[in-house]
Amino acid sequence: MKEGQVMERVNAVYSCIVNENQEVLMVHNQDEDQWSLPGGKVDNGEFLEDALVRETHEETGYLISVHQLVALNECKLLKYDKHAIFFTYRCTITGGVEKITHPDEISKIEWVNIATADERLPYFRKSLSEILKDSVEYINQGEQ
Repeated sequence: MKEGQVMERVNAVYSCIVNENQEVLMVHNQDEDQWSLPGGKVDNGEFLEDALVRETHEETGYLISVHQLVALNECKLLKYDKHAIFFTYRCTITGGVEKITHPDEISKIEWVNIATADERLPYFRKSLSEILKDSVEYINQGEQ
């Protein structure tokens, strides 16, 4: 990055969905060949929760209800010249059918135990089981 150049800011949202068997829903991303929670980039002018519902449905086929914000991460992605803020929410499935709608982006959908999810999500300092015990107050103040 050149001196004085400003990185583009990108907001991304992720849904942490844990089922009754204490398994976490994860997706395998084709472009980076890595696992993540369902989610993605927030479009310009889009509220975080709306983006989360849209992205989760696009990647998994599930409809969700968004609950608490449980993690907030920040990273400068030098490879892409982007400054990213990652918002992770606790969510529950309210409908839909599991399916891959964009096989060019998502190659697999899996329910995994929390220990496996922790191995696949090294950017969290705590275990998902610890993260899910807490929440961060998030208030969407709408349009004013």
